[in-house]
Order: sequence, then C-alpha cells, then structure tokens
Amino acid sequence: PGGILVLRVVLNPAGKPSWSWRLEDTRIRLSGHRAGYRSADEMAVLMQEAGFTVQINEVTKANPELIWMVGRADSRVKASGKK
Repeated sequence: PGGILVLRVVLNPAGKPSWSWRLEDTRIRLSGHRAGYRSADEMAVLMQEAGFTVQINEVTKANPELIWMVGRADSRVKASGKK
C-alpha cells in the first residue's frame, strides 16, 4: 500500500513511425517476441484495476509515441491485490 509504479508506455504510432520506434520494434521481433501496444487509456484502466491511482499520464514532449505514467498503490489494497 502506498507504493509507486512508474510505467513507460510506447504507443503504436498513428502515422509514419519514428526511427527509434522502428528500431525497438525490430529488436523485439528479432528476439522472438511480439510487442502488444495499448493506448494510454487502456493502460490507465489496467493500472486502476490493479489497485493504483493514476497520478501522472503525460505524453513525452520530444516523442509523441512515448507516455510516462505514475500510479500510487491504493492504501486499501492488500498484498494479495484484493480490497
């Protein structure tokens, strides 16, 4: 309870992806994995369902494909994740 979660969310670009997005996506695929891109709203819902209150949800000014989110664990949530 009261813990902090810092989350870096990479968005699937709406237009032409940047070179850094393409590089990271290629790195993930070459490692045998598949990236699952979710929207900031979807991630906020997942954080809330996990017992976090979203305090910061901001698009990075230098890179609109990247969002930083900060959540604080709800003090009513026990270690098991149940209220």
